Amino acid sequence: MTDRNLHRVKLLGIISIKPKIEPIEIILEESDSPNFQIFKLHYKTSIFDRFLDELKGNYHLESSCFIEFEVPIKEIPISSSMEPRLVIELIGKINKIIDSIRYSYSNEYPLVKIHLRNIGIEDFLFYRIDIDGKHEISSAKDNFTNKERELLSIKTIQKDVPFEWSTLQKAIDLLERGLYEESLLISFSILDYCVQKTIKSKLTHLDEKEKEELLRQIKEHRIKTYIGPLLKSLTGISIYDQKLTAKKVDKVNSLRNSMIHTSEKCTYHESLESLKTIHLIIRTLNLKFNQDFKIPLTFLFIEPK
Repeated sequence: MTDRNLHRVKLLGIISIKPKIEPIEIILEESDSPNFQIFKLHYKTSIFDRFLDELKGNYHLESSCFIEFEVPIKEIPISSSMEPRLVIELIGKINKIIDSIRYSYSNEYPLVKIHLRNIGIEDFLFYRIDIDGKHEISSAKDNFTNKERELLSIKTIQKDVPFEWSTLQKAIDLLERGLYEESLLISFSILDYCVQKTIKSKLTHLDEKEKEELLRQIKEHRIKTYIGPLLKSLTGISIYDQKLTAKKVDKVNSLRNSMIHTSEKCTYHESLESLKTIHLIIRTLNLKFNQDFKIPLTFLFIEPK
């Protein structure tokens, strides 16, 4: 290629959904000839069987479909830390094509559900990435193979799941499955819920109606005002410290507002960082302000380097 930093990257992947569409191949060309993309979605296993055999395992291909995606990418760092960022970048490009496919089918078959959605890292049962024709990365889920693995046992089924736990877990699930804007909006809603509940617990001299009225009157920069001056005036304690800064809160708030008011998109990394900030705020409400919000203790998505 004419550009030394322009690499041809090819992803071969098996995803855990099977859409109701015929195999499809899309070639996206740009004015600069090396910058073309090739996207294929199909159900043929033979090409994947060959690659999977390299991992010396037994694999199950039922109820799956196969994605092949080839794209030019500049300046790929060849190192052990390149995999997470590269995979996320490829998924972002694939989801743009999936949106085009879904919209196209909705125009032709408006009343038919095709069972195709945006995908995330958790949807891949297996993927292999080649760079400039050389195999660089392979990854397969443990539960995609027959190899023995440790299984966890559960002693007690909890019947009452806290609202904040289930909502924040849904936000994590959405992030892992490529729904970045939805993840941020849901996590922001649970932040609003937890912050308002904390403030109401500190407004001890007002009845419930007065509390609701006071909080409704604060319209400009609501979250920033709630967890900044209002919470500090009620408790004498600042929520901010070296880990949790006003700048981080502003960033989450601005991103959410731009999505609501100007229909802006967000990336995986923006949604991930927002989720981490929101998780930290709620943990801080528990630690500094005597709250008891039940939230997931671990993030189960990949952490890009």
